[in-house]
Amino acid sequence: MRFFPLSELPVELVLEILRLAALPALHGPAQSRSNLSKAPALAYTNACTLALVSHRVREAIMPYLLHTVVFSSQKSLNLFLRTLRQQQQWAAQYSTLSIDYARHIRRIWSTECHEPIVNQSTDRYQDYSLLYPIFTKAYDIGLNVQATHLLFEALNHPNLYSNRAPAWNCKRLTIAGDNLRWNALITTAPGHTFLRQLTHLTIWSVATSIEAHAPSGIPDWVYKVPLEFMPNLTHFAFSLDVLCPGSLAMPILVYALPEETRGIEPGGMAFRRWLQSSIPLDSDAFIRYLDLHELVISRNVCWETAFLRGDNNVWVQKPARRTRRA
Repeated sequence: MRFFPLSELPVELVLEILRLAALPALHGPAQSRSNLSKAPALAYTNACTLALVSHRVREAIMPYLLHTVVFSSQKSLNLFLRTLRQQQQWAAQYSTLSIDYARHIRRIWSTECHEPIVNQSTDRYQDYSLLYPIFTKAYDIGLNVQATHLLFEALNHPNLYSNRAPAWNCKRLTIAGDNLRWNALITTAPGHTFLRQLTHLTIWSVATSIEAHAPSGIPDWVYKVPLEFMPNLTHFAFSLDVLCPGSLAMPILVYALPEETRGIEPGGMAFRRWLQSSIPLDSDAFIRYLDLHELVISRNVCWETAFLRGDNNVWVQKPARRTRRA
């Protein structure tokens, strides 16, 4: 096999080759996709390998490697915090290895974040303040309900109460799991600020038991979402029902406010009125299906893989297939 140096190619072509090579490997054989659900880090194997080639290649690869960050466990979150502390040291030393992570990270997912225990010794506390600039600049944040504490930590950073606090860029929030908790967001000023700027909200929930449903067919837990605190919300998607026995296709009800109605009233109020209407399922909403076949591991759903694949981007309705007339 003949090899040729990248230096013989135009710079634009070299960068495009590196970009494609660094993209997460999400569309391999079935066995590879199964392994991806068990260890999402496998999707970044190519990018991590390329980053070791040279300093120049590393500079080109890191923006793609950092575009979407997934914390699949408390351990991975702790390791990332250690990496950020190392980056701080390199930045202070003007090292060529220093990289501004907050500049490149656009999407963040966290599966787990342990809450502090009462009377826990101070040396056991985890300092999440290093994540604050990263969370403020990310535009898409996803959380398992077991990791919502991480968002609360970021929201309650001291900088949020200063006049120099940076504006949050996050417009899209995805939450997965059951027993959603909103109190920490709706009872604090930082929480109000965060919810106020959201434009897209996605909620994935697989109920473990049959829940009560309103006559409209909407699960009761949807009515507990604090939509009134989201005046800029324009897109709302949520799992519609419990999974049928033997089914691994989760229906997602997707509704976007019509362009001509936006701005007439706060978005959250418009969605509340839509939910309380007698026929929300017969409106302009449509249903998408999230395939859980490759996401279920030991009866648990690997939501981080769905987020990594971009399954929360459900806003464009697929065109209906045309049937041929005989």
